[in-house]
This record gives sequence, structure tokens and C-alpha cells, in this order.
Amino acid sequence: MNHNYDVLVVEILAHMGNVGGASLYETAYWIGRFIETAKIKNFHLMYRREEYMHFFGKGTGNDSVIIQTLTRRFGEKGTKKDPGLTFGLANDAWQAFGVAVIAADKLNNRVHLED
Repeated sequence: MNHNYDVLVVEILAHMGNVGGASLYETAYWIGRFIETAKIKNFHLMYRREEYMHFFGKGTGNDSVIIQTLTRRFGEKGTKKDPGLTFGLANDAWQAFGVAVIAADKLNNRVHLED
């Protein structure tokens, strides 16, 4: 497989005080597989609270507020006939888009992703 990227940013799981179910462990497995198969040294793990800090300046929030923030920044999703930039995003794809936006913001401002 040919990889044409220099940076991989993955949202990592955070302990929220709840008992984990099968989907949690499956997610942890896939996070490891993505990092392993990327075969690049420049990968970063991002917790959801880092997303909240970037977008809202505080360590708490929720998925719907991230979606609202991204919609304000990039425009409405649009329709099939007149799609916007985020047309087709649903569910967890919004959160992945948020991670990508933060990584791009930090890289464009020449800020280390760990900051």
C-alpha cells in the first residue's frame, strides 16, 4: 500500500469512568492498526478534550457543538444538487473532520501538534 501523507493524527480513547464494551476495545484495536500500518514516525494522538480546547477554549463540550462549530466555519452541508464542503459527513466522520481541521490549523500556524 502506498501512503502519500506526512502526518497521521488519531483521536485516542479517554477513560470516561464507564465500563468499556466491545466497541471500545474494537476502536482501541483499530487505532493501533492505523498507527502500525502507517509506517511513519510523525503520528500524533489527540484526545477529545484537546478538540474542545481548540474550538471552545475549555476542556468540555459535546459532538453536536463541534458539528455546529465546523458548520459555522465551513458552511452548511448543502444538498445533493448543491453540496457544500461538508456534504456527506455523518456521525463519527464529523469528529474525524474536526481532528483534521485542528491538525491543519496547528500545522499552518507552525505550532507543534502536541501544544
